[in-house]
Amino acid sequence: MSLMREDLRDIKADLKILPTLATKRDNANAFIVAATLSLAIVGVVIGGLGWLETRASRVTSPPVASAAPQPIIIEIPQAAPPQPKPH
Repeated sequence: MSLMREDLRDIKADLKILPTLATKRDNANAFIVAATLSLAIVGVVIGGLGWLETRASRVTSPPVASAAPQPIIIEIPQAAPPQPKPH
């Protein structure tokens, strides 16, 4: 009988902890909040970099027209005509 009372006390102690545990809805809400914050941070970083790029393009001088790149020409020498063999 004493073992049964002891088990009953353990069960009551465990049941007191139960309301403090996270529910499925709590976990889903926490996930949604984390995902939203992550997307917001990524958006702020991308937006900030875009803003910096536009400011940097205004500050620099306009691009100077450069000459077209020169093609690379590789010349392959032709084979020399065969030499006659000395007799």
